[in-house]
Amino acid sequence: MPGFVVPRMTLDETRAAVLAALAPLGADYVEHFRALLDPGNGRMDIAAEQGRRINGGFSIGAPGVASGLFVENYGRGLLGNSRVIIHEGGHAIHRQLMTESDVSPFYTQGPNWMLEGFAILSTRTSGSPKL
Repeated sequence: MPGFVVPRMTLDETRAAVLAALAPLGADYVEHFRALLDPGNGRMDIAAEQGRRINGGFSIGAPGVASGLFVENYGRGLLGNSRVIIHEGGHAIHRQLMTESDVSPFYTQGPNWMLEGFAILSTRTSGSPKL
């Protein structure tokens, strides 16, 4: 449409929006997410160059280690980039909560639909299908 400007968010704006959007999930969940996104904790990494995937990213975790988040690209600041942070961050927080609860590594995997459900909860909490 003429005059339409694609919304963009800085990384700091995304951090603030994510934490505000997750408030309905409780202070503990928000604090876990805050720790994940805090640059001082070194748990989130953003690639310097765009790879082959569009809006790609993933979480990583292992028993006894704080989970991490990798975002393939945030340079453009599009809402899809923010969605990757909140969705993949949801996976990272799920992993972190399992680690903190001493869940055996034998029980940290399950059906894909179940694992995706935890991340989708984070993504959809904001009420926006785009964030």
